[in-house]
Amino acid sequence: MEFTNEKEIMNKSKLALELYLPVFWATNNSLNDMYDYALEVGEGDMKRANVMFEIFAPDKQKEDFLDNVDKNEYSSLILSSILSAVGQLREYPRYGMDYYTILNDLYISADHLSGESIAEKLNISRTTFYKRKKEALRLFSVCLFGYKIPELKGYLW
Repeated sequence: MEFTNEKEIMNKSKLALELYLPVFWATNNSLNDMYDYALEVGEGDMKRANVMFEIFAPDKQKEDFLDNVDKNEYSSLILSSILSAVGQLREYPRYGMDYYTILNDLYISADHLSGESIAEKLNISRTTFYKRKKEALRLFSVCLFGYKIPELKGYLW
């Protein structure tokens, strides 16, 4: 993945964070649907479902199911990389916990907080909050695109 400038990297990073929760819930729902389908086919027994599916399912149905498995696995790996990159911010020596809290509370946590609430939680001014948010996004970009995504390169493509 190549980027031409810092602004583009920051925009991609912010987009990845903004998409985290919707993709997380879509992937979770898809996995639950697949699990429910397997239980239905196997009449409550996953081993039986696997045998029934392997022997009796039409090829197109098997292909679609396996395609869904691949898509969910890919999504899960990307989500895990995003979560890991945000978590890695805690280790940053100066303001690391602030960076983590800002990105986690704004984008990752299901209980979103406003910037003002996070600034209050961290006991910092709004101006300091926005400066640290920008720094957090920059460091997150380095973690995600410099380390986490390249680790997946051989596995995903």
